[in-house]
Amino acid sequence: MPNTLRLFTFRFLSIACFALFLSTVPAYCQTNIFTYQGRLTDTGTPATGTYDMQFKLYDTATVGTGTLQGSPNTVTNAAVLVTNGVFTVLLNFGGSAFPGADRFVEINVRHTGDPSYTTLAPRYQLTSTPYSLRTLSATAADSLSAACVGCVVDADINTVSGSKVTGAVANATTAVNAGNVTGTIAVANGGTGAGNAATARTNLGLGTLAIVTPSGTGSSSNFLRGDNAWAVPAAAANNSFFNQFSNPGNLTPVFSALSGGTTNTLLGAVANSMASPCTFDAIYVSGAITSNAAADAITLTLIKNGSATSLATTINVSTINITVTGSDTNAAHSFSVAAGDTVAIKLTQTSGTPIVRLATTVHCQ
Repeated sequence: MPNTLRLFTFRFLSIACFALFLSTVPAYCQTNIFTYQGRLTDTGTPATGTYDMQFKLYDTATVGTGTLQGSPNTVTNAAVLVTNGVFTVLLNFGGSAFPGADRFVEINVRHTGDPSYTTLAPRYQLTSTPYSLRTLSATAADSLSAACVGCVVDADINTVSGSKVTGAVANATTAVNAGNVTGTIAVANGGTGAGNAATARTNLGLGTLAIVTPSGTGSSSNFLRGDNAWAVPAAAANNSFFNQFSNPGNLTPVFSALSGGTTNTLLGAVANSMASPCTFDAIYVSGAITSNAAADAITLTLIKNGSATSLATTINVSTINITVTGSDTNAAHSFSVAAGDTVAIKLTQTSGTPIVRLATTVHCQ
């Protein structure tokens, strides 16, 4: 028996090269099984007969070292038919046996009916073909399920059609005809770059909106007077003139013709030619500024035939968005005009602070 075993051992140590092939089963029914084909010689002559073969999977090449791999880690094939030295077996160590590291097959052989196996050395390294079994573990990514965490990164994506994107999109940098957009959108992308109206006006260069709240209640029988109040026209009044100055913001006097009537130019200033005689007895004014100023005195004076009259009022503004009002109803300052006389309003400022709106009402009866 010892001589037979030595001869048997010698025979199998002279095994020629082994070739590995995947089963030709179609990909859609791929399993963990792959085909292992080898050639067995006996004292230089191709072997013929039946043999029991045992295959074990290790992570090292040297017999007696390493750790068994796979589940199962040992595959036994009894009565393997060897014809002219060629044999073929099916092996299945499970898909988890091939994570990408080197794997080596250890072969144990015996004549069918012998009590023990003989281990062949060295172990045989599996080539890359069986590693295609690792694709079985990628089934979770087929539908990009929750199991696919971090498996698709930015570098893997070239473009995605906008029509294919639904739901909320966080931190989008470019969007065309986007609806239901939330968050802050940069001015360069068509937004305001702000989360509130005040900052939005600043970002868009719209300045600050003055808050004007007239006193009283507006109706069809009254008017908004220059002192920011709703008022009923005075009895027997035949002329009420409403003017508005917008952002003069300079130290040069500004002239404005009274609203209505025929305008002309007198001494370089725009004025009105009065169509009928009347007496100017009141002027009202309200205004607000767009920027803070230590103090800016804004004076409105009625001009008759190119000369200043005593009918005038001054408002002092210094706080942004605060409407200030003023008036002159002193009877001693009233003056009369005849048909053809020219009348204008002159505006002067001490510091030239920009004005959001400055409205005036002049009464003549």
